[in-house]
Amino acid sequence: MNIKISVALSPGVTKLVEKSENKFNLDHLDEMVRIAINLLHRSEFIVFHHEKIETVVTDGRANILALLPLWIPENIMIVQDDTDDDFAFLVLLPSEWN
Repeated sequence: MNIKISVALSPGVTKLVEKSENKFNLDHLDEMVRIAINLLHRSEFIVFHHEKIETVVTDGRANILALLPLWIPENIMIVQDDTDDDFAFLVLLPSEWN
């Protein structure tokens, strides 16, 4: 069985990557999506919180799921949406969430 995984970046996250001059790039986002996939059994709504030294990963209810040695410029959310047998992820800033 093949599972298709799609990832969409919001305009805000796209601008964040462009402004960060490789301090924060698509490789970092790839790592974050992989972490979100591994945490699907805990939550379909993952928030990566910007901290000075590490990133705190929480679910939608502020329960800490992981601590990462990864610097991110600001808080970033990854929301998972099932479509049949496929997975779609939206990567966005909290200010872009309705």
